Parts: sequence; structure tokens; C-alpha cells
Amino acid sequence: MSDERFQFKSKSPAQLEEYNRRNVGDTRSGFRVQQIYANDVTIYAVLPQGVSVCPTKNGRPSPSSISVDELKNVTLPINHLPQPDGFTYVCVFGSSTTVAVWTEYGVLCPLSKLSTSRMEPSYTERMALTTSMSSYRIVEYNLTVYNCGAFITCSSCSSSETGCDWCLDSQKCVPKWKMRFKSTVAGTLDFHYRDDCCQLNERIHLSAESI
Repeated sequence: MSDERFQFKSKSPAQLEEYNRRNVGDTRSGFRVQQIYANDVTIYAVLPQGVSVCPTKNGRPSPSSISVDELKNVTLPINHLPQPDGFTYVCVFGSSTTVAVWTEYGVLCPLSKLSTSRMEPSYTERMALTTSMSSYRIVEYNLTVYNCGAFITCSSCSSSETGCDWCLDSQKCVPKWKMRFKSTVAGTLDFHYRDDCCQLNERIHLSAESI
């Protein structure tokens, strides 16, 4: 069939689609294939938008460190990531997966509850982006996970590059957001200030009327 050409349309385009790149026949990556035809031993695929560009990282994730005590959505900045059509993007974090929210700048990954069973105060965990059609990892990022409760000394708690601080009342390492203020007596806010983490510096009482 030196000059003979046969062509056929995909009966199931969703199976030929993933994330902006197509390797014909592997059912794993690419734009939706409009048409496939063969000439001699060469197989061609006609794509609706011509030659595609692979997704690439566009900076660090935000935030790049997360606490087991305060879960936040993580934004993964990615260039050239097409809007999903017939599939969904999936965030893989450790052994858990969540459905990603696509934006024109990347994806937003909701995080499920993190395990506090690990004893180390902080560790690095890999976050990856896949799709509902394949486990192929489009991009990968490293995130720092920290557990304030695992720090046992004031110095290690305060010197760590995390969102932890040493609570003078309980003598425990806690997330900084728990140190902002606390209500002690009705109508009074009790603020803590300190110059040295291991010494009680001062406690200032402000009435609610003066705030």
C-alpha cells in the first residue's frame, strides 16, 4: 500500500486525551485526537491545535510548608496546563488523593487531614499532579510538613523554619496562629509579648472597650 492511505476517526476520544501532549497509541497523554491515519508504516495523528506544549512548573507551591494542625489549600503554579475536558486533574499527596481545581495559572489542591503518627517535627512530602485517566505524574513538588507538637524544647521550636512558637503558659510548642491572642475574662483580651522565647517578658491586658 505504497500510495494507499486509510483513515479512521476515534470512536472514544476521551480515551485518547489527557493533558496537552499525545503519544499515539499509549492512551496516556495529549489533546483529543480528531483523526488518525496510516501511510505505509507511519502513523499520523491530526490534533485540533497543532503542536502542543508540555506543562511546566512556574515557581514554588503556595504555601510551600504546611502544618498538621492547620490544613490549607495548596496552589501549584503550572504553565501550559489546559482546561480539563472529559477528565479531572488529581492531586497526589503522600498516600492520599484529592480532585484538583483547575485555574488558568495552575491548580488548587485541597488537602485532607494529615497524619500525626510520624514522630519527626518536620519532613518533606512529595505532591504530584496526575489525571483521572492515568497515574502518569505531570509535575511534582516538594512540600515541608511540620508538627509543632513534636518539638520538645523551646529553642528547637522557635528556631525551626515553620509556623511554630513556644507557648509560655503550657510550655509546649504550638502553631503560631494559636499564640495570637486568647480570651481570659469576659471583656478582656490577653496578649502575650516576649523578647526571649524562654523567659516570660510581659503580659498586657487590654479591655475590650479600648480596642
